[in-house]
Amino acid sequence: MLFQLTKDKFHSEFLGINALKLERMPEYIITPEKLIQKGSLLFEGPADTDKTKFVFTWMAHMAAGIPFVEMTPVRPLKIFYLHAGSIDQNFERKIQKMNIDLNLLPLIYQNLIISQPFKMKLDEEGVEMIAAEIWESFGNNVDIVVVDSIRNFYDGNVKDLRENNEAALVDFEEIQIEALRQSINPDASFILIHDVNKTNTSSGNDDSKILISTKNNKYKLCSKNITRRGRRLKEKFKW
Repeated sequence: MLFQLTKDKFHSEFLGINALKLERMPEYIITPEKLIQKGSLLFEGPADTDKTKFVFTWMAHMAAGIPFVEMTPVRPLKIFYLHAGSIDQNFERKIQKMNIDLNLLPLIYQNLIISQPFKMKLDEEGVEMIAAEIWESFGNNVDIVVVDSIRNFYDGNVKDLRENNEAALVDFEEIQIEALRQSINPDASFILIHDVNKTNTSSGNDDSKILISTKNNKYKLCSKNITRRGRRLKEKFKW
């Protein structure tokens, strides 16, 4: 468990010094230093970059507790996939096609819950209804909620900003996502899937890439292979 030292504000009458106390810090649930409790990752990219394929493969590995593209969960993680569209009902068959030990499949089915399609925004009513389904699936023990995509759940009334406006995205996370977090598990982490226009992607002029943004790193994802810092990884995702 990680702790940090902070100075207490009271002055010791007898010692004449500031006391020190230990405060618990959020722990990493995906290493090395990828995702902490209460943290978030942003997966962004234009259409036709296989984001959904990557996300499903990523979720299956995290739910099984096994590494994928240099991301290693500290344990099998409980994941709730929140979406607004239609999902192929052959999800189990698709998982079986991945390069995952068949003995881990029951663990994946237990830890990865696919929501019903939600056609609503993350306003007060939406947060209440979505939180109820997450509670029904995991109680208050959910580790990660995957929101696919921001476009589907963004409440445009927040300061009346356009979705692709950076300030609007910050508001979405700090107001709407935080409201959902506090309704389900204050330690829950979020994966935010962002569909961007080719001219808006932060990957520069190369529109064929997806970016995974963390505090310290940005990952570039090609359609069938993963690249990081310009170095090709051997690992491929199957679908």
